[in-house]
Amino acid sequence: MKTMVEKYVVCNPEGRWLANIVLDDVAGDIYIQSDYGDYSYWWSHRGVGVALKEFLRSSNLSYIQDKFGYGGKNEYFYFDKTCKNIQADIIKKRRMHIIDKSNARRFYQEIQDLDSDCTTTSEAFTNMTLFAPETLATIYGNDPFLIPWVVDTHPHLVAFMVEVWPHFMSLLDKETNSPP
Repeated sequence: MKTMVEKYVVCNPEGRWLANIVLDDVAGDIYIQSDYGDYSYWWSHRGVGVALKEFLRSSNLSYIQDKFGYGGKNEYFYFDKTCKNIQADIIKKRRMHIIDKSNARRFYQEIQDLDSDCTTTSEAFTNMTLFAPETLATIYGNDPFLIPWVVDTHPHLVAFMVEVWPHFMSLLDKETNSPP
């Protein structure tokens, strides 16, 4: 099946290109290419007779962001914050007298010395189990689900929603000459 699509070239008020956004109203597809990342989603159930543009205009910003980040593909792993959480747990265990002073210092240093180039929780876990196995075993009993991973929405997606999405919504508003 072949359908017609609409392409929007989104620019800021100074005329600088921000994104190309393609809408397929029949299928409910949106495709985005931007300097803040490439995103897509398919809304098959948006209400009877509701055009994709109207659906997007009436949708909550956090709902749209969640859809573009669907499936963890736009999650960001904060290695340094995760290490700080682990170090805080080491201090807590020391204060509770679960580990002694010398082991607490050693564990703390092991975590501090870990490679911060990890970009996913699985890379970090591998790194930690290779270079700080005793620390993980003592603090978390080798249970990766107890490690206080810090994962959040990718900063590029957040920037896209702040810097680009409002300009796209403005284009849609101008098309329909009415606020959402």
